Amino acid sequence: MPTYLVTGSNRGIGLEYCRQLEARGDQVIALCRTPSQELEALGVRLEAGIELTAEPDLDALLQLLAGQPLDGVAPGDRPAAPRHRRGTAPPGAGAHPH
Repeated sequence: MPTYLVTGSNRGIGLEYCRQLEARGDQVIALCRTPSQELEALGVRLEAGIELTAEPDLDALLQLLAGQPLDGVAPGDRPAAPRHRRGTAPPGAGAHPH
């Protein structure tokens, strides 16, 4: 049975990936910071409390997955955009290509 790792699995596209993969009979390892009731109800393997931008959490994830072959990774979360102070433009805003 194929095994997929789904990030950002507690809502949105990550949750939908989990639903569809589970429905077709694949094994799902769902990663998220905080699980939702919908995700818990799916009955997939849940690894909560994982922050992919924190090195200690990445180390913990490697330990959790040690020896686990994966057939794919479904990035259900979007990368965090840089935060800017209100009223300021992000770097490069308004710049014109040469």
